[in-house]
Amino acid sequence: MGVLSEAIFKPLLGAIIVAIVCLDLVRRAAKVELRAESHLLEAVMGIIAGASTMIGNAAGPVMTIYLLSMKLPKEDFVGTGAWFYFIINLFKLPFSIALGIVTWTTLKSDFALFPLVLLGSLVGVLAMKRMSQSLFNVAAEVLAVVGGIPMLF
Repeated sequence: MGVLSEAIFKPLLGAIIVAIVCLDLVRRAAKVELRAESHLLEAVMGIIAGASTMIGNAAGPVMTIYLLSMKLPKEDFVGTGAWFYFIINLFKLPFSIALGIVTWTTLKSDFALFPLVLLGSLVGVLAMKRMSQSLFNVAAEVLAVVGGIPMLF
């Protein structure tokens, strides 16, 4: 974080996210199966997710593509993602405090927004339960792109 400026990192991360989604679309169009249990895939996605979450808090699209490659049912997808983000954010906390990202001021804002986080979680769970698996997969991929494109600019 001390080496790359935000002006360089954000577009780079946005390009990586959009490229991963595009590669996944090409892979599916070519009907090439992606083995989620591939150690190379696990390592690459883990490194990209770890770096992108620490530097730009943007592991969502990377994890989305990885979890979609595992062909998880939507409930398992959401549960696995929740546990991943809980563990990774807990791990990042000391680094974020040391870098001055997490302060008493930011914690006050976090606590003030907590009721809205709970409300958003409830709305998300209800929406997920009403979606078919195929619609959920498409929505996850579209949202991954929507999350990556603004970073390009």
